[in-house]
Amino acid sequence: LAESRSDQGYTNLFYLPEARKYYPDRQSLWEGEVFQPFIEWCNATLAKANWLALYAADDRATWAVLCHAVDPEAMCFPVRTTNR
Repeated sequence: LAESRSDQGYTNLFYLPEARKYYPDRQSLWEGEVFQPFIEWCNATLAKANWLALYAADDRATWAVLCHAVDPEAMCFPVRTTNR
C-alpha cells in the first residue's frame, strides 16, 4: 500500500490514476486495500492448503507454493501438524 491523501480522500498510489479507488478515511483505505484482500486470500487459498512446497532453481532462486497434494519435484511440508 502506498497511502496518499487528497481532496478526494485516501487512495493507494500503486494503482494507475484511472483505476484508483478513494476512501473517506485511513481505516477504510487499509481495510479495503490490505485487510479485506488478505482475509479473502486466507479463506480461498491458505485455509484449503495441505502442503507447503519449496522449490529451487539452479541459479539459487527459491520460491514456495501452497498446494493440495505433494509435488514429487519439491520439498514438501504439511501445513498443519496437528489434527483438527
